[in-house]
Amino acid sequence: MSILKKCLLITIALCSCLTLWSKPAYALISLNDQFVAEEACEAVQSIRKGTNPGNIQLTPQATYPVVGKNRDDASHYLLSIAGAEPQQRWVRVQCGQLLAAPAPVSKNPVNEDYLLAASWQPSFCETKPSKT
Repeated sequence: MSILKKCLLITIALCSCLTLWSKPAYALISLNDQFVAEEACEAVQSIRKGTNPGNIQLTPQATYPVVGKNRDDASHYLLSIAGAEPQQRWVRVQCGQLLAAPAPVSKNPVNEDYLLAASWQPSFCETKPSKT
């Protein structure tokens, strides 16, 4: 067998392996919010196929972290559901309510000792030179 044929077979084998091992692509707009389930809806692995391995359902009044949504005018949210395999599942928008993530709390409190104020009035040092 010629070297060219061997290289071609190796290239085809590598491409086939990479294609088979690749993960599915999602149409996903990332979110960092919470989803509160209002009813027990199915959490599917694939929106198009409707597959639900493990027959996973949302628990009403439970809160789930949102990974993303399928498009701008979303029909489904991608949730992270503990105990499900795979853990990320799609649920219909009508199954609950999306809660915006709380604004991050600043870890650095404002220190008023170094507050800068701009004013048209003359500064203290100019008006009270004896106090400096």
